[in-house]
Amino acid sequence: MPASDSGASAGGGPLDAASVQRLDATLLPAVQRHALRVLAHSLATFQQMADSESAGTLPDDGRRLEWCRNQPVLREDPAFTRQFLDQLAVAGRQLERLADQRGLQPLELSLDVLIEDAETTARALIEAPEPPP
Repeated sequence: MPASDSGASAGGGPLDAASVQRLDATLLPAVQRHALRVLAHSLATFQQMADSESAGTLPDDGRRLEWCRNQPVLREDPAFTRQFLDQLAVAGRQLERLADQRGLQPLELSLDVLIEDAETTARALIEAPEPPP
């Protein structure tokens, strides 16, 4: 996805309606589905931030801050911007771990990969043997 200062959806977020529908259609419990949606939103945001020379790596802190300063809603709310950047840092670490497991760069991840990973994790939790009493 090319770098952009505008959101992909009508609501201004980086997820389009089809992506939101795919996330909502998973059979994940609500909390896990919400976590997946936050991670997908973060990935799409990083993809919007990235420049053509990123080689699939996540934007650095300077690029993240610059991008936020170019978003009118974020520019007007410095406290929220700090929280948003903190959230992106946490999501970035999760995306880097998942990408490393898959032999990919973080920005090469897709919604399909995120959904597959979340569903695999959920299945493993369900199928885990009960601990002895």
